[in-house]
Amino acid sequence: MNDAWLGDPRSPVLILCAPRSFSSVVCAMLGQHPEMYGFPELNLFLTGSVGELLQLDDRMSHVTGRQGASYTPGLTRAVAQLLFRTQSEDALVRSLAWLGNRARWSASRMLGHLLRLVEPRIGVEKSPRTCLSTRSLQRALAFHAGTRFLHLTRDPLNTIHSIVESLTAGTPSGVSACSTEERKRFAVRLWCFCQQTILRETAAVPSRRFLRVRGEDLLNHADTELPPICRWIGIRDDPDAIQAMLHPERSPFARLGAWPSGGDQDAGFLASPRLRPARSPSTPDSIESWNLEHQDKFAILALARLLGYADRVSQDVGTGRGVVLK
Repeated sequence: MNDAWLGDPRSPVLILCAPRSFSSVVCAMLGQHPEMYGFPELNLFLTGSVGELLQLDDRMSHVTGRQGASYTPGLTRAVAQLLFRTQSEDALVRSLAWLGNRARWSASRMLGHLLRLVEPRIGVEKSPRTCLSTRSLQRALAFHAGTRFLHLTRDPLNTIHSIVESLTAGTPSGVSACSTEERKRFAVRLWCFCQQTILRETAAVPSRRFLRVRGEDLLNHADTELPPICRWIGIRDDPDAIQAMLHPERSPFARLGAWPSGGDQDAGFLASPRLRPARSPSTPDSIESWNLEHQDKFAILALARLLGYADRVSQDVGTGRGVVLK
């Protein structure tokens, strides 16, 4: 069977973003539109096949010593919900076996199958790990000619603080043993790499298929920010549809699953999935205190300017003249 997915014109929406960019709540919001279906993190573009993704899961379990802190909880939950109409432990076991029997399927074929299961609704998916690798993002961009890409951004300093908090909590393995200063440098470079990769790889995507949205604006002014997104996707933007999108907690994936889950949604979102305003950290420190290299500080400023956050960052890193993104 051909791995290519021959979908209809109502092609999916893939959210591209750095980690900790409100992607869990935004994907759930869009998925509550009557014409859309929000998936959890599928991570399907990280490897060449479903089997490789399952093997990556096994390797990570051995490295971390934790079951469930993996790459396939979201995919397993999606299969359980769509095929067995429940996310019970039995359904998850059956879903994992179902995936194992399709280990040779490519990401394109698997995602196409899931999209057909939710037709006529439009699938929307977010996997921040996709943007941690040029190859993974290239796989996503090559999925289907009609795919829409929503570049979701968040204030860089707030994002970096949030990444540092997640690293402090102990993920990924190995980084938690680093000093706070090392975590901050890692978070800065991670954020910069993600944004540079997205900007570079999507440069040739036609504007009708690419939209950049500031997460803070969407969460704080959802009633006015959602209608333009709906029109871009090509779905209704009437008050009833917008009202439905204000309830991400109604998503079937907006809760903890039967198995320990460490990769299909943000833990904070799962603990409290209702729509809340985006707020700044209560005690943000200045990145001038992080002992960053000049190249890193200037990269933040250059990217902040491109993404509409120049005022927020320029207070810390100066003018940044002569910055060239590579």
